[in-house]
Amino acid sequence: MLFFKQIIDEKMEDKAFGKFYEKECHICSATVKVIGKIENDQTFLEKIPGASEDLKKSYEDLKNGDHCDPLLVRKLYAILGEAEPESFLNCPRLK
Repeated sequence: MLFFKQIIDEKMEDKAFGKFYEKECHICSATVKVIGKIENDQTFLEKIPGASEDLKKSYEDLKNGDHCDPLLVRKLYAILGEAEPESFLNCPRLK
């Protein structure tokens, strides 16, 4: 079974698809990047003090591509202690 990140990495090799995908912005590369970092640490959510079931559900929705919440993506980057990618600053869902 392919994970979403593997599929998107393969598709993004086609530059035309990449431009279309980013324009549609269902799940952007900044979101895929933060999910990839989190998925490398299987206990990530358990390490966050007070991580609620809502946060866990929202993360699962984000990971599964069901719903992109840029505020959640921003929060996840902050929890990881990393700066948001510059491309994320142009997220049309933040405007």
